[in-house]
Amino acid sequence: RSGLLKKAYELSVLCDAEVALIIFSGTGKLFEFASSSMKKILERYRKYGGGLHDNSIATRDAEYWRNEVMRMKEHIACLEESQRHLLGENLVSLSVKNLQKLEHQLEIGANRIRTRKTQILLEQIQELQKKEHFLHGENNILKTKLEQLSTRQVPSLGTLIYTSTVTTTSTTSAGAGVEDNAGGHDSMNAMQKMTLHSNFQPATSAQNTLQLGYYPD
Repeated sequence: RSGLLKKAYELSVLCDAEVALIIFSGTGKLFEFASSSMKKILERYRKYGGGLHDNSIATRDAEYWRNEVMRMKEHIACLEESQRHLLGENLVSLSVKNLQKLEHQLEIGANRIRTRKTQILLEQIQELQKKEHFLHGENNILKTKLEQLSTRQVPSLGTLIYTSTVTTTSTTSAGAGVEDNAGGHDSMNAMQKMTLHSNFQPATSAQNTLQLGYYPD
């Protein structure tokens, strides 16, 4: 192909001619060469050739596309056969060399699959670790809020003891006040009785004196 393109270039230079070269490889890849402009050369060729040449070009185009379709069909059939070999089917026709080549291809594919699988698992683990860290933080926040609410709403044991002591002391003081009042009244009554008794005793002594004076020894 390179030699043909080189010859076309030399021909255009040596003969001072307009040369156009179109090449299709076996895989359908296009190669072309034009000494001036491919488009202008093709237009000039069509004008010079007339209708007969146009029909020839159409025929050649149709033939090319028929060949292209056949080539694509063969390529598809080859790919399907390779796929069956990769699945472990139709291995009877393969030689030892072809089997080794197929085994190598499968090993490469398996390594790529394992690598991709490991990558996906690592990404999932990292994502789960991020979620775990986030949930742990949320749990700590909720725990702190719950402790604050418990501290505000539920009194401590010391507060309960202090409140009970104050209540008991108040009750005792009230009872003691009542008893003191009752005791005060009793004391007043006793003092009055003692005063009356004291007043009564001197009178008795005077009577005794009179009696002693009335009956002298």
